[in-house]
Amino acid sequence: MYVETWRIYSDRLDPSEAGRYTAHYYGEALERVRAATRREPGRFLDVEYEDLVKRQMRRSSGSMRFSAGRSRRSAGRLRALASDNPRDKRKPHHYQIESFGLTRAGLAEAYADYRASRGYDRGD
Repeated sequence: MYVETWRIYSDRLDPSEAGRYTAHYYGEALERVRAATRREPGRFLDVEYEDLVKRQMRRSSGSMRFSAGRSRRSAGRLRALASDNPRDKRKPHHYQIESFGLTRAGLAEAYADYRASRGYDRGD
């Protein structure tokens, strides 16, 4: 997605440069969020992506209750959105990180602290 956006605004497109920039940007963002969460733990709600995909309505409802309360109207809108936009009806995206100058080992190293804090490297 970033590469396509860069294509619009740049005369020189380098997917590897976009990959490095994006990996750095998200690394910085994760660290800032982790620091904010440590300062104000009750203010943030962590939701795992896989959990959101598998339990979309439950997780979305939980997020709404966490942030601003849940009304019947907002719950109905959420159900309608999920019904009108099923994941299996969208064209899947297929990317290879190597196309963006990245490697699994490099990303694992760059995000090692975050991954450890979330328990992603337990080996189970």
